[in-house]
Amino acid sequence: MGLMSILNKILNGIVLAVAIVIAIIVIIHAQGFNDKVVLRLQAVASTAKADAAKAAALKADNTTLNTLVSSFAQPYGTKVGVVVTNLSDGASANVNGSEEFVSASIYKLFVAYDIYKHIDAGTISYNQVLQTPDDEATTNTVSGCLNLMITISDNGCGEALGALDGWPALDALLKANGYSGTRLNNYTPDMSALTGDKMTNANDVALLLTRLYNGTLVSSASTNAFLTLLKAQTINDRLPQGLPAGTVIAHKTGDLYGYLHDAGIIYGLKKNTVVVLLTGNWDEPQSEGIPLFKTLSTNVWSYMQN
Repeated sequence: MGLMSILNKILNGIVLAVAIVIAIIVIIHAQGFNDKVVLRLQAVASTAKADAAKAAALKADNTTLNTLVSSFAQPYGTKVGVVVTNLSDGASANVNGSEEFVSASIYKLFVAYDIYKHIDAGTISYNQVLQTPDDEATTNTVSGCLNLMITISDNGCGEALGALDGWPALDALLKANGYSGTRLNNYTPDMSALTGDKMTNANDVALLLTRLYNGTLVSSASTNAFLTLLKAQTINDRLPQGLPAGTVIAHKTGDLYGYLHDAGIIYGLKKNTVVVLLTGNWDEPQSEGIPLFKTLSTNVWSYMQN
């Protein structure tokens, strides 16, 4: 059953409840019941009316977002996966949200989630020293690598942090927590060689960012640390291009042989939104893919101000 059908059923149920309560009030008045009972039923009716108004507003917001997202994505077919979610009321729309894409560096969002979970549990510490891969033979701390992995998308730190817990364990964590379209363990069973690519979809990325914003992904301290790094992102040639100067956006990009992604939380004056755009595989990513991000974020910003 689609989201709009569910909302229609909820709205119809609330309207029916309001009608029943009003009818009861009329009967009670006619039969001279005491004022306390009347007042109680009037309060119930008032609450039901408020719920009906909220359901109607949510339905309208979902319609608005569906129009925005579908009109944006329609020309590109399966080359785009898009999710836009209003974090104020939960309204959301997606096109190809379950379509799997090569994750490129978007996978680093999930690695950070895993590391912060372990920091919260006390099984990994910020000061723990790790070795980055041999082709970038340096050592760093977990804290330093989290910073580099998110803010400049450092690959050596991404690999080192992912290996710290282990890719199979990371995939198990993701599966257990509802990220059904994301697979990061692209190694052979003996972990000696790569096989295939890390994969994800827009729904999973939006779910992670929504939980992060709501404070349900990791602890309060880790939530603040994670968001601080995302707000310090230095690769800003995509979603930020369609936003007014100075707009706060906590986001992460990804690039890999023709795939271009950006996903983040945009903070506005009236509402905050999660925006995820996964794209590819482009023959000319800079000319074909990059302009899409500005178009989408411009449209989302206009929606956010209404």
